This record gives sequence, C-alpha cells and structure tokens, in this order.
Amino acid sequence: MRKLPTHCVLMVTYNQEEFIQTALDSIFDNEVLPDKVIICDDCSFDGTWNVISDFKLRYNDIIDCYRNEKNLGLFQNFNQVFSFGIKSGCDIISVCSGDDYLKKGVFKELNKVVSDNQIDVTNDKFVIVTNTEELYPDGYVKLVDNYSLRNEKDLMYYRLSGKLSYREVGLSRNILKNIAPYRYDLGVWADLLFCLDYENNCDKFYFTPFVSSGYRVGVGTVSKQNMDAVSQSRYNVEKEVLRTYKLSKKSRKYLNRHVSEYEFKNEFNKYKSGERKNFPFALYIKTYGVSIKFCAKKLLRIK
Repeated sequence: MRKLPTHCVLMVTYNQEEFIQTALDSIFDNEVLPDKVIICDDCSFDGTWNVISDFKLRYNDIIDCYRNEKNLGLFQNFNQVFSFGIKSGCDIISVCSGDDYLKKGVFKELNKVVSDNQIDVTNDKFVIVTNTEELYPDGYVKLVDNYSLRNEKDLMYYRLSGKLSYREVGLSRNILKNIAPYRYDLGVWADLLFCLDYENNCDKFYFTPFVSSGYRVGVGTVSKQNMDAVSQSRYNVEKEVLRTYKLSKKSRKYLNRHVSEYEFKNEFNKYKSGERKNFPFALYIKTYGVSIKFCAKKLLRIK
C-alpha cells in the first residue's frame, strides 16, 4: 500500500485583508489538512498580516509565514514562496493566492486520485487536473470545465488559448524542482511561461471533475494593470513561446494569428493617430487572410 501524499499550500499576499480570512478558512476547513502552508506577504500595509498572524497562532505546526521587508513584486514573491515549497519536501504543491479560495474536500480528493491511479508521489512527475470556478463581482459563478479536456492530446493548445486553467492545484513537487523561476522581464503574462514549463515536464496528467478552487475575477493584480501594458506583456510572452517551444501546427497557428492581430492593431492605431501615413495593408492581409480589394473597401469605410 502506497503512503498518503504530503501536501503543501503556497500563498502570496499583498493588501488583501478583505479576502485573506476567507482564503485561509478555505484551507483549514477540511477533514484532511495540508501538512504545510507557506505564506509570503509582500509588505502589506493594511490588516492582511494581522489575519495571517492570528492563523499562525492557531496552526503553528502547519503555517510558515514570512513578511518581506520591502515590496518585491508579484513574481519575485511567487519565486520566493515556490522555493520554500520545494524545500518543504511535500509531495504535492497547490497554490491559493490571498484573494482566492480552495474548495472543501480538496486534499481528500487529491489523495483519492493518487490512490485510484497508484501514483508514485515520490518519483513520478505528474499534475492532477481539477475543475475550478470563477467568482464574478455580482456573485455569478462560472465553472471552468477542465475535465472535458481529459481525452485531448494537445493540452498546450488549450493552455495557450485560455481553455485550460486549474489554478496550479495538484502539482508534483518533482516537476517544480526542475523548472525555471518566473521571469521578471515579461510582465503579468509571465505566468503562462511558468505553466507551459511545468506542463512540458509532466509525464502524466490525471483528470478529476472535482472543483478544487475559486478565482475572484476583477480582484487580482492583472485587473489593476494598465490594459496596454497587459496586451504588450501577452504579445511578448507569445513571441517567446513561438521562439522557444516545440508547438503543434494548431498551437502555432493560434499564436501566429494572435501575434499578428496585436501587430496590426498597433500599426493601425498609429495610422489613425497620424503617426503612420499608410494603412498597414500587408499586416492586415497577413493577419486576416483577406485580399487587397477587401483592404481597400475597409480603408474607404475608415476614411
């Protein structure tokens, strides 16, 4: 009989006093508790650290918490907490940001998947892919049905197109200890490269329809960023993926189209503002696969 896996939850926080209580309650309101919860607070100046400190008193043997002396930024803080998670020695790593939440029974379900599939958590490189949910400000909850992708061969395409997202719950520590950290030079979309890296190093994906976690839409770091900067970051990351990854024809086509759309819109905005004299015909044809005649008609409508 294989041993039960050990679990570590990683959490980064920054000024999330409105949500941190719910996030931590969601971790500890479980029949099966994690073996370790590691929290890195990025120098919050609201009441976030007070809530963390209270939980530390209640769960001292489980929680390790660190408060950065200065603000490191999201990805440097993530790299820090991942390094602590790898050093914890736990078999399965799951992420729960300070403004998100885990669902009741998550660790019990992960154990069940390990047991049912006879996973060797000590040596195997695996990801347990769960369903997740998105919670909108008006209370609407949307299911992210990753389980429907269980028979798909090209999971990278679904990751690139945003159709695969399990919020980094159920990751093998054996994968994480061998991949590169988050890059700081690519902006908020750098997490896509991180996800592609560990999924590329995964030997086996195990799917379950269990809903493991929730993501609050419109609350996190990306929602507070300048949208031009977010678009630029996505463009830079997608160019990097095209340059460095071996992609299926479907994935490469998707990325090429998306990159071309960004380049066209950028040049088109220059044309509209007068910074560029000529309509970007070549980019439009490359992006949308249309004729010169179609472009001419579009140009007349713009004029």
